[in-house]
Amino acid sequence: MLTLSGQTVWVHIVNHATDRGIDPLVAATFVSVSGGVSIIGRLVLGASSDKTGAKLALLIAQSILVCALIFLVFASRTWMFYLFAAAFGFAYGGTVPQQPALLGRIFGLRSMGLLLGVTGIPISLGAATGPYIAGLIFDVTGSYRLAFGLAAVLTFMAFLVVLSLKVPARQPAAHPALVIGGPTH
Repeated sequence: MLTLSGQTVWVHIVNHATDRGIDPLVAATFVSVSGGVSIIGRLVLGASSDKTGAKLALLIAQSILVCALIFLVFASRTWMFYLFAAAFGFAYGGTVPQQPALLGRIFGLRSMGLLLGVTGIPISLGAATGPYIAGLIFDVTGSYRLAFGLAAVLTFMAFLVVLSLKVPARQPAAHPALVIGGPTH
């Protein structure tokens, strides 16, 4: 759901901003700001998750994402779009290191490649469908507000899923169903 929100924003933010009267060249910088600040989010929330745990870091990032998306629905001035881009980029970037950290903590590291491959399927589907659906919503309503509001709702649902995760205090041995090739000696 997070990639759906991210790709929806990055594909449609320039059009949304220009619909609000922002110059197209200025609007294009919002994508750059978001991408640049996402690097900081990856580093800061990645490092903090080593101390606080990946679940808490992911919940913090998702909380910021939900607030940023709601803010985007009402953004109308250039400074508001820059604030959105910075907050969204930081939080979105901060979610990236948490997925493999949580997968490793919950399932063990033995089949990390398989786990990332399997979880990559819905991530890719969300990335592909989110912008398309947002475009359809715009075509019907003439606005991106509903699309970004829906992205906020879906991101909040992802927050609830993460909140419900039972993360073991210690890394488990590899889950037997996920071990390829049987036991090693």
